[in-house]
Amino acid sequence: MSKVRAHFKASPPASASASASPLAVQRASLLGGGAATLVQRPGEVDSLPLLIVEDRERKLLWEKTHPTVAMLTPVREPVIVGRSGGGVMLLAYDVPARVVAGRLLDADGTPFTDLVVLRSDDCQFVSAAYARRGTAVVCSRIQGSRLQFVRHDATIALPREGVPVGAVSTLPAPISLAFDTEDTLFVFQVLARSSTKDGGAADARPHLIAFRYDFAGTPLFTEGRDLGEIARAAPWTRILAESLPGGARVTLPAKSAAERPRVVEIDSDGRVHEE
Repeated sequence: MSKVRAHFKASPPASASASASPLAVQRASLLGGGAATLVQRPGEVDSLPLLIVEDRERKLLWEKTHPTVAMLTPVREPVIVGRSGGGVMLLAYDVPARVVAGRLLDADGTPFTDLVVLRSDDCQFVSAAYARRGTAVVCSRIQGSRLQFVRHDATIALPREGVPVGAVSTLPAPISLAFDTEDTLFVFQVLARSSTKDGGAADARPHLIAFRYDFAGTPLFTEGRDLGEIARAAPWTRILAESLPGGARVTLPAKSAAERPRVVEIDSDGRVHEE
């Protein structure tokens, strides 16, 4: 906490739902029980993030006060995810180069390599998820999001432009990812769905839609599965998605202050269950 205050002259939010802090916090679980924390000022493409890595006892292992150094500025939407050997992968959209850039760090913080993960003329949000075979990376775009896989040896599995996933959307929302097996993953995307009540005009509301793909980017569902409506103010927040054996769990933001968030599970066959 003191390191964050010294770096930003501000304190991080007390919880994931707190909004008083000007800082945004991401956390990623690491192999071996440790955790990585990326703290940044949201929406500031030239801000200097702080990356902190702790062991399972919450003891500091290492930190980097500017983990995006040497990437062409400005960089947009830096995210972190665990990688093999207890290391960290940092991803961000490099605006001048028009690529999603990746930086792989070993368990002791030593840079392993930098690489171009995906080429794209634009990218509103970057999302990533780790599995035994590698890391899935998605660039969210209004004109159609793209998927890439990075193997453990830092080679790229799919074409450099990635493969299309999800659906074309007018909502520039971050996509959430969760592996249900070592070779397949869910892509959760917020899409507008129209509904008509009492013969009135159609009203487009944000819904969370689940798609499923294999490691080659081949769609495994003939169509997306609708997991339900979410709060109108929520599309631009990251939906919490958790990997489960043979499925995934997502937490949908409440549609009003009087409601509680909904927890929904979907299995590999597309069956949906609400807790």
